[in-house]
Amino acid sequence: MRNPSSRAAHSDKKHHDSLYPFRKIFISICTLSVLAYALYYKSTQDNFNINNMSEAAYIPEAKAPLVVEKTEIPTLGDNEVLIKNEAIPLQPVDAKQARIGFIPIKYPAVLGSGVAGTVVASKNPNFSKGDRVLSHTPAYGANDNKYGAFQKYTVGTDLTLKLPDSITFEKAASLAVNVPVAYSSLFVGLGLPKTAPSGSAPVLIWGGSTSAGGYAIQLAIKAGYTVVTTASTHNHAYVKSLGAQNIYTYDQAKEIASHGPFAGILDNAGTGASHAAIWRVLQESQGKKEVEGTILSLLPSMAPIEGWPASLVIKFFTYNFSEEPAKEEKQYFWAPGGYYSKVVAEGIIETPVEVRSGGLKEVEKAVEDLFHGVSAKKLVITGL
Repeated sequence: MRNPSSRAAHSDKKHHDSLYPFRKIFISICTLSVLAYALYYKSTQDNFNINNMSEAAYIPEAKAPLVVEKTEIPTLGDNEVLIKNEAIPLQPVDAKQARIGFIPIKYPAVLGSGVAGTVVASKNPNFSKGDRVLSHTPAYGANDNKYGAFQKYTVGTDLTLKLPDSITFEKAASLAVNVPVAYSSLFVGLGLPKTAPSGSAPVLIWGGSTSAGGYAIQLAIKAGYTVVTTASTHNHAYVKSLGAQNIYTYDQAKEIASHGPFAGILDNAGTGASHAAIWRVLQESQGKKEVEGTILSLLPSMAPIEGWPASLVIKFFTYNFSEEPAKEEKQYFWAPGGYYSKVVAEGIIETPVEVRSGGLKEVEKAVEDLFHGVSAKKLVITGL
């Protein structure tokens, strides 16, 4: 008679053998899952250097020169994309922030709020690795360096747009910030209807040869408004090519005033000189010194103007699409197939680009040049 313990062992062996195929399948499934995750992770990390490091042009403290240093590649939050930057535009606000520091931010800081490049990782269902995009990032609002433009990799939010193959990264860089700024200035800041009412008063766009001013001219005309604008004489032909007909130099207050009153006034220069010049226009238009009205300024004037009437308001425009009241406007403008996509597809005249191809080490010099004045062109950094 067989030993009971022997029978039990034999039974255990049979049970073990019967489970063997299932264990094998389970182990295979686990192995495949690990391999699949590894492949997915690798696909999101392609094009990163082996040390997972990047470089950025930092401003160490307020008003200090920018320096290029190593930094970690930023991580993504929900609905964000990681962009390998190919072209970075410089904005007047970047230069003014670097040299004057008028926006309270934490340092060291990565400035810049617009990029054009290639998606290398995505947590946004509307974008995939390899997409060519432009992005307007919340660098000055979110106070997080991962959104700064002056680096090799930047995190984009849902304020990101896929590019047609016909648009180069350099041209896309000129569009990235200033088309959204022009749109929101006209239709949010000034509150103009998106289609001009019959018999609408004209819009005064001060500084028509600036990048934002040039796009504002085109979007206002597209909406049906008559545009009155200013530019230096040598830029009149360029501004006329954008569709403007009523173009004056900055000292022609009487001629400009003859088109008033205005449905809205947008000051793209944002200096004491431009504010004072617009004040003179309104004095001519209203026939009095104590004029009334609002000037929407894209940059704040840093010095008080003597005698400025309290009834003439300068509104420093800080609107961006990430603010809570902006949800409907953001959807209308940025959604796939929305306003921005249509404007780019239908064609918009891009600001002429001056390429600085030396990479991040060019940023400091470009900031200095822009701070001292650039018109009728957009400085763009490439070679990243």
